[in-house]
Amino acid sequence: MHRRAHRTLCRRRPFTPLGRFALAEISPTVLARALEPFPGPSNLRTLDALHLSTCVHLQERIKNIKLASYDRRMNNTARALGIPLYDFKGSEMAKPTG
Repeated sequence: MHRRAHRTLCRRRPFTPLGRFALAEISPTVLARALEPFPGPSNLRTLDALHLSTCVHLQERIKNIKLASYDRRMNNTARALGIPLYDFKGSEMAKPTG
């Protein structure tokens, strides 16, 4: 790719990725929590249950953790569990660069 085109594309990205990612092992504790009922409607999908279970597990160990999701169903369940949500609108990441 031409350098100028690359610079232009980089400036026009809608937002930069979150600054900190981590891989979390699906431990027996996380899996057991994912199999339990969640608050709210029971239409939570399997991967959502695993993500929320991981958040609950990490929240017990890392106090400053937030869920970043655009999925309304998962966000509603996270709120019911007391998991703080990442604010995309108030974030620098939500603003276009350039």
